[in-house]
Amino acid sequence: SSGINAEWPLRPGKLDILKHNMTELSIQKILVWLYTEHPPKHSGANKFNVNVKEISDAPGDSLKKLLAKAIVYYHPDKINAEDHGMEYKVWCEEIVKNLTRKYEMMKGC
Repeated sequence: SSGINAEWPLRPGKLDILKHNMTELSIQKILVWLYTEHPPKHSGANKFNVNVKEISDAPGDSLKKLLAKAIVYYHPDKINAEDHGMEYKVWCEEIVKNLTRKYEMMKGC
């Protein structure tokens, strides 16, 4: 048993992919993966304007700003579960939790 109860709204394996990518990929690759495979859906997302090429080429000193921007785009408080489903809301919670961890690790840099 994975420890996840029957109430867990994410499809099996989806969280594993997120955890794998968060630990194995560079921050640039994580952000490119998120923005291309799982673009933000909330109401403010119509202002979503991210150049994936710029992220791929981003120097290290701009990564904290890129992470902060992604945390805002995916923040679960901006997600309406009725419009986008509980699975997407929980997915965003997991994304933000992981991105925040990355951001905190970079804070001292």
